[in-house]
Parts: sequence; structure tokens; C-alpha cells
Amino acid sequence: MALLTLRESLSIDVGEWFCIAAAMLYAGSIILTDRLSRQDDPLTLGILEVGFIGVFALVASFLTEKPRLPAGGVEWGVILMLAVVCTGFGFTLQPVAQRYTGVERAGLLCALNPASAALLGTLFLHERLGWRGFTGCGLVLASVVLSHFGEPVKRKIAEERAT
Repeated sequence: MALLTLRESLSIDVGEWFCIAAAMLYAGSIILTDRLSRQDDPLTLGILEVGFIGVFALVASFLTEKPRLPAGGVEWGVILMLAVVCTGFGFTLQPVAQRYTGVERAGLLCALNPASAALLGTLFLHERLGWRGFTGCGLVLASVVLSHFGEPVKRKIAEERAT
């Protein structure tokens, strides 16, 4: 992640501390979602989660800036796409999917977000991603692949040691 976010000086500024704090809170959210989705209806949990995020974001927007409505149809389309697809589907269906998988796998899938966003931004929006960014994406993807395929290898080694 550092290769994707830090600048040439490799120093950690305020923005990076916000990212670290957000990542820790998101990890806590994944763990809490794992526990709650097994106890209650995960779809209701996801809807409530998105609802509270919307209310808190609305309050924060009025406290920190002067909100304005979008002027054109393109802006409304982008907002609708972000609200429905990214937030609505993503955060509402995550508890449903997480009920049927482990917290580790959910965390690994969420770890793909920064790398996939960087790669898709490069591909579709022609954003510049230097060698450090591509290296960071590669390391994130490699860690997810290795952790996914590492489990069967660990089990096989444990079984061989047990016999």
C-alpha cells in the first residue's frame, strides 16, 4: 500500500495517517460484520449500514462545507451510479456474502480495492501510475493470491506431519 500512496520522499503525512486509520476502521467493520451477519439478517444489516452512512455523511457535509446540488445530467448520473452501484450494492450485499465466507477471505477481497481502483483508473481514466504504483499493485495482488493458495499447502503440510 505504501508504494501506491506515499510520495517520493516516502514520508507519512496527515493524509496517509487518515488512510491508515480508515483501513483499521474498515478492518474492524469487516470483523464486526462477520459476527453480526451470522446472528441477524445480513440484508437488513447492510441496509441499516448504508442508511447510517448516508445520514452521517449528510450531517458531515453540512458541517464541513456548503453543499450544492449538481448542475447537469452527467453529474447526477455519476452520483446515482456511485450511490446505487458502489455504495448500495457493495455495502448492502457485503454482509450477505460475508455470511457464507470467512472474515479472512472477506478481508482479502476488500484488500483488492486500492489495487483494482488504481489499475482501472489507469486503464479507463488514463491516470498515471508510475513504477512504484504498479509495483504496489503487484504486491497487493500477489499477497491475495499467495494467501488464497497458501491455505491448501498449509493443510497438506499439517496432514503430512500428523501422519
